Amino acid sequence: MATTPETKLWLAVIQQALWDLVTPPGEAIEPAEHRRVRHWFFHPRSRPDFTEVCERAGLEPRRVERIAREMRRAFRATTSPKQRARVIKAACVATELAAA
Repeated sequence: MATTPETKLWLAVIQQALWDLVTPPGEAIEPAEHRRVRHWFFHPRSRPDFTEVCERAGLEPRRVERIAREMRRAFRATTSPKQRARVIKAACVATELAAA
């Protein structure tokens, strides 16, 4: 798939949502926003929006959800800021590779 500026933009939306997903509520985002992000990734009612964003980014929605679940699990397993940064970077790289 050719990477267009629009595709890059939608990929950045997903990557920001992944970051927000693992950011502890109250740190960088409000708790209500944190709940909305979790809902967006994992709740069936959010599927039309989630699916559209994934498709616009050139990604398979199930794969993005799997990346989000794995990232969330790995992030919770460590308290080291360095390790957490690696988890986030790995998830972003995984979404870029999936879009390629």
